[in-house]
Amino acid sequence: MNITVRGVATHSSDPEAGLSAIDGANEVVSRLRSLTFTKQHPLLGGQHAVPYQIAYEPLAPHTLPATARIRVDRRLLPGDDIDAAVDEVRAALGDLAPFEVTVERGYHMLPALVDAAEPGVQALQVAHTAILGEPAATYHGRGAFDAGGPCAHGIPTVMYGASGGVGLLGPDFVPLRAVAEEVKVLLHLVQQHLA
Repeated sequence: MNITVRGVATHSSDPEAGLSAIDGANEVVSRLRSLTFTKQHPLLGGQHAVPYQIAYEPLAPHTLPATARIRVDRRLLPGDDIDAAVDEVRAALGDLAPFEVTVERGYHMLPALVDAAEPGVQALQVAHTAILGEPAATYHGRGAFDAGGPCAHGIPTVMYGASGGVGLLGPDFVPLRAVAEEVKVLLHLVQQHLA
């Protein structure tokens, strides 16, 4: 979700003449930390509200900013309502007067969970085993990626494929051997179930 804090810009030599959005953003982060989440999922973990980006405007020499824009990862679990999660954060922030604060739904990824016994998952495991000699390892990540949308519409969707790279911000790559193996697995799956 997106939180916007509005104050009044002023020169850093005269902070009392304005209302620094840095102070307002600090209070937002503090209040977010006061949220407590008890809902847990045995495979997907728990809910949270974590600020992961803060941008200030204007960016000018010796200027305390008028606006802070904060992006928050409000972790959703299956069955959670996005608008209720936004309302929950809005209520936790409460009145931050004299700052003007808005909390809005931002870009979102829906949670995804598919039963390993689902026929499509089983068919993928059979194809993987036929090509690579053993079932694919399963992993329940905390990020829903692209699978959440179709799952929310009743279409069981899993993320399948090799990964690679060096950490979160390092080079991202997949070994060509893994790509070739995945093509064989998916071709086998299609031939067995659509031919």
